[in-house]
Amino acid sequence: MSVEFRRARAEDARLLAETRRRAWDTTYRGIYPDAMIDEYDLEAHTARDAARIANPANAVFLAMDGAECVGYFTYGPYTYGRYKDFALCLNSLYFLPGYRRMGLGRRAFAQLTEFCRERGIPKFFCGCNCHNLPRRHFTAPWAAWSAQCTAAMRTGPRTKCILNFRLSKNLPSRKFRREGKCERKPSGCPFTFNHPPQRQNCKIMLQNLILQF
Repeated sequence: MSVEFRRARAEDARLLAETRRRAWDTTYRGIYPDAMIDEYDLEAHTARDAARIANPANAVFLAMDGAECVGYFTYGPYTYGRYKDFALCLNSLYFLPGYRRMGLGRRAFAQLTEFCRERGIPKFFCGCNCHNLPRRHFTAPWAAWSAQCTAAMRTGPRTKCILNFRLSKNLPSRKFRREGKCERKPSGCPFTFNHPPQRQNCKIMLQNLILQF
C-alpha cells in the first residue's frame, strides 16, 4: 500500500466531493443527523470543490492509493471568514477508515509545516468537532486536550474545539509542546475544567501547540 499526495486539478472536483461523502459517512454518522449524510448533495459539493480548487489561495491535496482517492486535506484562508490574526487554516483533513493510523496525517502536517516555513508563516490553526474521536486522538500531544473535551459529548453536534499551532526552531526532542488555554465566554458553556478552576466558562476550547520544524 503506497499512498501519494497530489495537488487536486480542476477535473478532480467530483472525485473530491465523492471522497468527502465517504469520509463523512464514517466520521460523522451518529454525530450529525443521518439526513445530513444520506441527503448529501453531490452536485452542490462538486461545484464548491471546483471553486475551491480554482482559487489559487487554497491548497487542495488528494491522497491517492493508485487510482483510488482515500483522503484529502486542504489549507489556505479560513473557509468561514477570519479567526483572530491567523492567515492560514487547515480547513480539512480526512482519510478513509482503512488508511488511518498509517502516518498520513503526520505527513500532511509535515507538508503544511514546510509550507509555513518556506513562506515565513509563524502559525496556523484548525478546528475539530469535539465528537470526532479519531481526530481528537490524532496525536499523543492532543490526548490531554481530548480528555478535557469529554463534557462536550453531552452537547450538540456542532461543538467545536480550536487548535492553534505555532512554529518554533527551538524545541528539544519533542515535536509538539502544549500551551493549554481556553477563552472566557458567557455562562452556559458545555465545558468544565479542573485546571485551572477559574477557566470554566468557555464556548470554544483552545489548545495552543508548538511544532518543531
